[in-house]
Amino acid sequence: GENRALEAITNALSNPLLDVDISTSTGALVHIKANKGIMISEVETITAMITDRIHEDAEFIWGCNIDETMPEDEIVVTVVLAGVKSSYFFQPSDVVIDPLWPET
Repeated sequence: GENRALEAITNALSNPLLDVDISTSTGALVHIKANKGIMISEVETITAMITDRIHEDAEFIWGCNIDETMPEDEIVVTVVLAGVKSSYFFQPSDVVIDPLWPET
């Protein structure tokens, strides 16, 4: 539809699997998939919504794939983040490494 870029990135960022504070992200990889009718302003909307929310020094890489089999009113956005902090993840200091074989 008319707001397909905004809807696509909102859906990607509100995914229940992404229940983290992305402002601490040290990197973001974004894939945009759409029909050939995608406009640069739509790509700018998507990328701006992510870069405005991640850490200012974060690495940001994006790409766009044109798929002519997709409906004209649809955009799919995939976001992969690195370096986010969450209570769901172990922090390096929380990890205890148990050797498989005891020292002799």
